[in-house]
Amino acid sequence: MKWKMSIPHLFILTILFLVLAAEISAGSEDNTHFQLLTTYPLPDSCLDVFVDNINLTAAGNNSGVRVFLQRDILQPELRTSHDSLIGRVVAIDGSNSSFIIGFDLGNESCALATIDQYVIPSEGPEYWGLCKMPYPIEDIKVWYKTYAFVAHGEYGVSIIDIADNLNPRLVTTFDTPGEAHGLDVSVPRILIADGSAGIQFVDITDPANPAIIKSLDTPGEAYSIDIWVSKAYVADGDAGILYIDSIYTNPYIVSSFDTPGKAVDLSLNYLDCFRGRPGVKYRCLPQPIFDRGYIMVADGNAGIHAIRFEDNTPIEITASYDTPGFARRVSKFLFRNYCDNCICVADGEPNIKIISLIEDK
Repeated sequence: MKWKMSIPHLFILTILFLVLAAEISAGSEDNTHFQLLTTYPLPDSCLDVFVDNINLTAAGNNSGVRVFLQRDILQPELRTSHDSLIGRVVAIDGSNSSFIIGFDLGNESCALATIDQYVIPSEGPEYWGLCKMPYPIEDIKVWYKTYAFVAHGEYGVSIIDIADNLNPRLVTTFDTPGEAHGLDVSVPRILIADGSAGIQFVDITDPANPAIIKSLDTPGEAYSIDIWVSKAYVADGDAGILYIDSIYTNPYIVSSFDTPGKAVDLSLNYLDCFRGRPGVKYRCLPQPIFDRGYIMVADGNAGIHAIRFEDNTPIEITASYDTPGFARRVSKFLFRNYCDNCICVADGEPNIKIISLIEDK
């Protein structure tokens, strides 16, 4: 006798199938999250962070610069410190064996200092090379050990020759249409996050005569930019983050992704990258980490976020962490031998926060 499935039987099987599918979906839910591992105490508020294969370095406002070793990430070991002898330390970047430090001297003036990171300072700044400028400072980027680029807000951008570590030299300062909050370098271009004027594309083939060759308006206020091959990602304030393509030819905004707060900084993290010597700019194959990719975003009062992207396009926030202060800087991943998927965060509190992105499926 042939068994025939009745309508009630079919209905019950359909319900069971839907329940099973829901359970499988719930079991495979992406539970990626941030975990605070530790904090490195500072005497004053942390305004910027820089990482290389060996060190974590903090710009500590009135307390100067603190350099910690990465080798035991949970037990901060202070390697050296440089007191703030001439002004507030507000920005920092690195190249090879040197730190490039930005000082706020008050009265809308600043100084750029070069410090040998392997020398423990004595009582005076004899290892420093100083270059003073009559403008405030918002960001610094270094191209290997040749030039430093300094964003001055409404006063434009300066180019500093740092080939002679003890005698940095101002090459030129040029104005931008907006307020230069941040920048990134990929010679022969620098891209400037120019506030209300969007992104400025500057040719620096001749560093003494930089030329703005293109401008790209953005929906928000551009604060920070990070270049990856021929693409760039922008922290665009209240408009979230932007993905820009074809930066060397005909740049255009491919997509945008809103964030809960005010996006003021971001960093990309890559697969198959290495630095060589400490401080050398990342060299990468064009493939994002995890075969998908994360953009780390400092989102002001909304803390930090890990935003997943596929095909270079931001898709979703997969993890968030509410920092006590105003999240203003987020680093690239630390050296993986010491800490897997870890970042440093500066939020104006008197410490560096070490936070791990944990994938849990």
